[in-house]
Amino acid sequence: MRILVAGWHGQVARALSERSVVRDDVTAIAVGRPAFDLSSQPSIGRSLFGIEPDVIIKTATYTDVDGAEDNPDRARQENAIGAANLAADAARRGIPIIHLSTAQVFDGNQIKPYMDQDLAEPVNSYGLSKLAGERAVASANSKHLIVKTGWIYSPFGQNFVTTLLQRARTQANIDFVADQTALPTYSIHLADALLELAATATGQQDKSLFGTYHLAGAGCASGYDVATKVIQASADQSGLATSLRTISYKEVESRSRRPQHTCLDNTKVKEKFSIYMPNWQDGIEECIKRIL
Repeated sequence: MRILVAGWHGQVARALSERSVVRDDVTAIAVGRPAFDLSSQPSIGRSLFGIEPDVIIKTATYTDVDGAEDNPDRARQENAIGAANLAADAARRGIPIIHLSTAQVFDGNQIKPYMDQDLAEPVNSYGLSKLAGERAVASANSKHLIVKTGWIYSPFGQNFVTTLLQRARTQANIDFVADQTALPTYSIHLADALLELAATATGQQDKSLFGTYHLAGAGCASGYDVATKVIQASADQSGLATSLRTISYKEVESRSRRPQHTCLDNTKVKEKFSIYMPNWQDGIEECIKRIL
């Protein structure tokens, strides 16, 4: 199975490259700018022609939530128009596409985990651009798997785990939100699940398997819950510790509105693909080991 990974510097793209190496049935080829530009159909065409993938996993995305408020056109260009360009070219070649989206397409007013069929109502420009991307991909390519996930962290790059550890080295007290929840998702666990989805999508004739799925770490958590686990795990392994204080998400200054609750229900992906995501706590412990 040859996989074209659209995007090569992000956390998920790096995890996919790493996890594909340990499998003898997968060749994952990550591509990105300047050679691969989602705004350019000729650029997309050259990459697909040269690589001849069996399936595409699109990880490239504009992720600056506050920046999207200042520049919504750029967010839409990268998250929607670029996604549509890639999905359309893939469709012309009969190639299925796995498109990563976000839990931030929901308004966050629902305390229980969101199901795949729940109504998406974004509350910020970033969420609007991602929802537009979902719809564009679904419209352009019938062989699509749209995967909503959230709170991705990894042992590489900048994310809330690596940032917290950096702050813990210099700050005695750190504030974390206790009343805003989501599903923390370890990029390595997500990559393994995406590779399983890709294997199923390749040559798939059962159109009922294509559609929208949720794929995130098992177990809902607040930022304070995650921070507590990170500090506990790092203290156990290295002695690094700090004091955490709780605050409300309403106290956090931000140029964009953030949904309060974005936990996702993974039931559909379990039933359709027998994919079970590990608990987010397991991912934190593994991630801390690698970082330290």
